[in-house]
Amino acid sequence: MNYQLQSSRLKALGYLFWVVLLVFSILFYEERVIFMDSAFQLFEVLNYGNFQIYAARFTSVLTQAFPLLFSKIGLPLQWSLLSYSIGFIFLYGTIYHLIVHYLKNDFLGWAMIFFFSLLVFEGFYYPVAELKLGIALVLLFYAILLKHPQPTVSILLLLGLIIIPVCFTHRLVFAFYLFLAIFFLLNNKELRNRYFLGLFVFALGVITIQSKYFTNWYDRAKQVEFWDNYEKYFPNFHQIPSHQTFFEECIHHYYFFPILLILSSLGYLFHIFKRHEKITFPFIKLGLILGFSVSYIILIHLSAPTTFHRFYHETNYLPLSLVVTIPFLFDFIPAYGERKSLFFIFGIILLIRLNTIYSNHKVYTKRLAWMEKKMEIGHQLGHHKIIIPAEEAPFKKHTMDWAVSYESMLLSKSRRPNQPATILLTPKDHHEHECVKSNNNCYMTTFKVHSSDVFFESGTLSLPDEKYIYLSKE
Repeated sequence: MNYQLQSSRLKALGYLFWVVLLVFSILFYEERVIFMDSAFQLFEVLNYGNFQIYAARFTSVLTQAFPLLFSKIGLPLQWSLLSYSIGFIFLYGTIYHLIVHYLKNDFLGWAMIFFFSLLVFEGFYYPVAELKLGIALVLLFYAILLKHPQPTVSILLLLGLIIIPVCFTHRLVFAFYLFLAIFFLLNNKELRNRYFLGLFVFALGVITIQSKYFTNWYDRAKQVEFWDNYEKYFPNFHQIPSHQTFFEECIHHYYFFPILLILSSLGYLFHIFKRHEKITFPFIKLGLILGFSVSYIILIHLSAPTTFHRFYHETNYLPLSLVVTIPFLFDFIPAYGERKSLFFIFGIILLIRLNTIYSNHKVYTKRLAWMEKKMEIGHQLGHHKIIIPAEEAPFKKHTMDWAVSYESMLLSKSRRPNQPATILLTPKDHHEHECVKSNNNCYMTTFKVHSSDVFFESGTLSLPDEKYIYLSKE
């Protein structure tokens, strides 16, 4: 089957999207990297001088490699920060190029573009989420399989190798592996063979092993929380508070999801009564996209019934873009032909979403400016270790107390290499703590107090010997 678009302008537009994201990742590298988990993971990589793997998500080495290398050869910290930000876009752009250029699948290429744009608001500034890489690898997996529905032994081994990181990146990725498996089985007779079944069974085996032997304390805690919430809301799942939040977000930020869900549903409903030879099983596909959307939303809302930090939840929402774009890309466009208007439709969608991503940088820039201002006040007082009560911090929806210790260190070391500083943002009263009263050799985080001369192993990061101070209220 042919999965290519004929328009050279559409091909150019696809690559232009990644160029624009690359430019954004350069312009806003501090906003992306000095934020939450990205800051923590990069801090650990630079401080310990080696790869840091969490929850057996081994694919992290792909994005940690360049900042670690630049640190090893002694380049300024900005190079590590910049390369970490760029590395994610470069990796995804490379996967996109493999899909559209070598595997000749423009449809999956555009599915990947819409995944990184259609529901993205905060997500661009939260790059470290493993679910994104997992979905990108799933799309690469199916691009290979659609090109080789009767795979040779070497292709079969390659597909098996891709399944392993797919299952180890994030558990929710497997849900969309399953969604695409059902959709493509309905769409393509050639896939209904023992190879496809064997790969599916292998994927089930890998996800079972991952769940049983590679689950860390965080994942186990989330599982307990999920089942507690299930018992709390069953059978009244419609009462989960996150539903209301998601509905409001769909109106203000994720508007393309309900619009395309309605249009794709109407499209399949129409073809239930007016059959088209290129649109197979419209009734089942209608049930698939509606049933999967509802089930998936309930699933992620049971894991967090109340949503405060949108950037966390948005990452889980992103794959919903596949549910509403795959029908258009693989059914409706092939059935009715590639119209000239398609370039303008896709272009307008991307223009709107890229403008949204660009405009949203302001809050992330302001939170860094706030940290810089606090450290500058401390610097003027001759101090570089600062404690700030959590209630004084602005940007509540974009700041978590535990991350500020790492964010502020990276920010200060990057901008003032010879005057590193740190901020401990905490709800606790530390006025009587030894690191405030007497001990000069401290690095305080929310989780633990470290001895500075032992903790800063690689020499890339460091702190002066002095006590922590509280800044007076402005």
